[in-house]
Amino acid sequence: MYVFEKKNLNKKVGILGLGLSGVSAFKYFKRIGLEIVGWDDSAEVRKNNKQLEIQIVDLNKKHNLQNIDVLLVSPGIPKNHTIIKMANKFGKIITNDIDVFWNDESFNKNNFIGISGSNGKSTVSSIVHHIMILSKIPTKIAGNIGIPVLELTPFKQKGTYVLELSSYQLDLIKQFRPNTSVLINISPDHLERHGSLKDYILAKEKLFYNQCKEDTAIINIDNDHCNFLYKKLRKKKKSPKIVTISLSHKKKNSVYFYKDILIDYIGEKKVEIGNIKKLTTLKGEHNKENIACAVAVCLCNGISHREIKRNLPSFKNLSNRIEEIDAIKNISFVNDSKATNLVSTIAALKCFEKIIWIAGGQDKNEDFRQLISVQENILAGFFIGTSGAKFCGFFKKYFYVNNSLLLKNAVKDSMSYALKLKYPVVILFSPGCASFDQFKNFQIRGEAFKSEVNAIKQKFLGKN
Repeated sequence: MYVFEKKNLNKKVGILGLGLSGVSAFKYFKRIGLEIVGWDDSAEVRKNNKQLEIQIVDLNKKHNLQNIDVLLVSPGIPKNHTIIKMANKFGKIITNDIDVFWNDESFNKNNFIGISGSNGKSTVSSIVHHIMILSKIPTKIAGNIGIPVLELTPFKQKGTYVLELSSYQLDLIKQFRPNTSVLINISPDHLERHGSLKDYILAKEKLFYNQCKEDTAIINIDNDHCNFLYKKLRKKKKSPKIVTISLSHKKKNSVYFYKDILIDYIGEKKVEIGNIKKLTTLKGEHNKENIACAVAVCLCNGISHREIKRNLPSFKNLSNRIEEIDAIKNISFVNDSKATNLVSTIAALKCFEKIIWIAGGQDKNEDFRQLISVQENILAGFFIGTSGAKFCGFFKKYFYVNNSLLLKNAVKDSMSYALKLKYPVVILFSPGCASFDQFKNFQIRGEAFKSEVNAIKQKFLGKN
């Protein structure tokens, strides 16, 4: 049963979590005439939302929780939250913005593409959106990319929704059924939220839960955890059609790379789509996987090879993702602030040689030993944040290190080091950590890096 059918419009809704998704849900429910109350554990957030005229009610109090019919939970709220436990005990309907939106828009026969993975979600989602728009397919993008789904204006006629989905969002869904699902990769992340790698993988697996034979699941089988889910999904009764992605396996029903050539083998014959160097300016092996995933989505949604080859090359890299922002003399600056885990940072470190590395932030307790395989590319490391000392302690036996503490200091220190060298170098800001010890989010952290680089450039130009 859909919670907000016309016969249920007298229901009272409580919203738990008043961030972007929670506020968009409030506006949505207000538009359809429901009675709404809201709660957030942060006093500052509750105060900031008073201007929206959200009725703030403490849902930790039993009588307040018993007085609502439906609890909508925002993605940032863990499933073991006290209010959710009580709502379950009281038999309340518990839902989320993704399920609400899907129920509304799938009823209107719209097409849904759900994209997830530990890394690359935004890039793959954006490439798909880019190609579809240029191929004249009505398309909108939302989700974890920064646009809450309930903020979207529905299509007047049928269209395609490209949704980037985090493990937080997938953890909450019960009904969402994408016509096409994509799992790019899985590596340990957000374990402080999920409790274990096993539970994190279970959250990602929910992407496929409601799919059936009419749907398509696209999975990168080069990733061990994804390959495990691929084998599991194949055994499922009424499983969706499965298309695999690989940089090494040449399987039927797949999109794969043979060296640098992208191959479509979804149909009966293998079709060469093109050389990666002609298809994109994106760097790195990880972006080969991203390209393969995005192309597979487009092929499975009726876009021709011709349209893909024509429209893919114009896609520009997203901000904060191996973003080449400036150069001073023979020193290049690259902003990879989106690298909030070590797997992302390893991908960035593989893209360059002679690197002066700026890293650190809020530690996720990952194993630094996985970085040893790429340390030969690093000349020096300047580390920041609460994990700075830990980075220095581990890497001091491999290259020159300095605990710069602050990003501002690290940019200055790395520039001073680079100017002593007589050959081209890359100053790579790829933190490998969360931003929350010093910045609100990775976007603000990336802008801070750009600002510091610009300040140094102006100072340098003034002297010369």
